[in-house]
Amino acid sequence: MKGKITAEKIIVSGFIEGDAECTSIEIISGGKFIGEITYNEITIEPQGIFEGNLKLKTGKIKKINGAKAENEG
Repeated sequence: MKGKITAEKIIVSGFIEGDAECTSIEIISGGKFIGEITYNEITIEPQGIFEGNLKLKTGKIKKINGAKAENEG
């Protein structure tokens, strides 16, 4: 999917490229998000991938390139 998403809660299980604004986002195993996320709470499960910018709704910006949650053990 490509585009902009606005929702209370987003669960990413496939591929998304674009921008998202939400209260909560979860990138589950096998999910990939490329773009900018404006959020209050984020969860990235093992094997979930995020690449882009994170913007906490308080206004702080954090840039992440090629972040990948790895399964420990």
